[in-house]
Amino acid sequence: MITFTSEWDDGLVITTPVFEYDPKTGYVEAATVDCDPEGCLVREYVTLENGEELDVCGECHEYVLKTHMVEDATGKGIHEELYCPNCEE
Repeated sequence: MITFTSEWDDGLVITTPVFEYDPKTGYVEAATVDCDPEGCLVREYVTLENGEELDVCGECHEYVLKTHMVEDATGKGIHEELYCPNCEE
């Protein structure tokens, strides 16, 4: 089973089942929980059936972050950078 986990700075960890995950687009639809955490959201991620954890966008909370190559500030190299395919359109 694929799960969606939210970690909060007050120590609360909420894990729910994922109804839909599209690895091509990164779209995630997970079950919701009626809960009002006291802390601030630290991290959200999807755990695949093989145990791999994929970070989820902290803005829209609906897409797994993807990587793309960008130029370094000096323009002399490139590096990987995470982005949300939904928020950075």
